[in-house]
Amino acid sequence: MTTCAEVIAFAMRRARVIEPSSSPTTEEEADGMIVLQDLYSSWVANGIFGPLTQVYKTEDYTAKEGERVTTTGSPTITVPDVYTDNDVLDTPRTPYDLSVVQVADTVADTVNTYIYDRTQWVDIEGLVKTDNAPLEGFGVGGLGACLAFELGEFFGSSASPGLIRARNRFIGALRTTSGRACHVEPTENTDYA
Repeated sequence: MTTCAEVIAFAMRRARVIEPSSSPTTEEEADGMIVLQDLYSSWVANGIFGPLTQVYKTEDYTAKEGERVTTTGSPTITVPDVYTDNDVLDTPRTPYDLSVVQVADTVADTVNTYIYDRTQWVDIEGLVKTDNAPLEGFGVGGLGACLAFELGEFFGSSASPGLIRARNRFIGALRTTSGRACHVEPTENTDYA
């Protein structure tokens, strides 16, 4: 497993923000963490993991894959580790890989984005540098290339053609996998309760 800090260091070297034999400073690492979290959030916002169905809840609720749950009154929104599909004889299953649930609390003015990465939900906004980097299982080099591209923009360096190719391959793999795995079909476009 590769930590967020390791991906950030790799990406900074690849983007030529730091020397190949160097490690990022604490400040550079903190900037890298912000850019990494923004990268995941932008993939969700741009539909890499599929579209999100808008759901409005004022009571406790168990979120379904592919939902953006907006709440008022701060009810408890649960992101379960097991779902039961009614059309498959109530057989429990784990969430589909690369599923997304987003919870926006309008009272607390917070948004939490969860991505199901292989075996667990990962709260993107709650990531710290010592956590395993979400999606690193699809290739640390590709994830690092995506981050290097963004860091290059952030720190003012240009991306090489090889970096752009690695980034595009990684994003293509995410799109392909999420297209196969995240086949959740919402019954309604918007749900109020």
